[in-house]
Amino acid sequence: MQFVNQKKWFYKKFYKKSRRIKLGFKNIYIFPNLFGIYWILTSIFIYILGVNLENNFTIFICYLMITVLVISLFLTHFNIHGLELTSINQKVNFANSKINYQIILNTQKIRNNIKLKFLNKENKFIFIDKIENKLIKSLPIYVKSRGIYNPEIIYGESSSPLSLFNCWFYWRPV
Repeated sequence: MQFVNQKKWFYKKFYKKSRRIKLGFKNIYIFPNLFGIYWILTSIFIYILGVNLENNFTIFICYLMITVLVISLFLTHFNIHGLELTSINQKVNFANSKINYQIILNTQKIRNNIKLKFLNKENKFIFIDKIENKLIKSLPIYVKSRGIYNPEIIYGESSSPLSLFNCWFYWRPV
């Protein structure tokens, strides 16, 4: 129960509150997913096996796997690095109805496989297969009470292209 009370502090520490955000080195986080951890452990195992057997081909395979891992790290990070998200003025909606919060995604290059959602259990991810230049997307928010609603934190993630790493960000639109 203690962590539930501190969860707001955690999200407050790691998101940026603004009308527009350009993703860069300060607001993107990256960590290997389960498949990436298995890849790293397999590389270590193959390296130890190659050193103990004094087999150069096994060590070469290990170096090849580490090279693929490093390339995947950079490609995953630069898939969302430089992406610009902008919130626009929203439409008036009725209480206890589904709200579609619109954001504009601007980019200078093609980006693939990005997922966005509001941090809430009822909200689901929207999948964006491909972004070129400018794209307007609507994020659904469910069942809100009456009055002026300030949007929650948007969570975005990408694991493209090799799915060895997950890259994510937090943003609170104004």
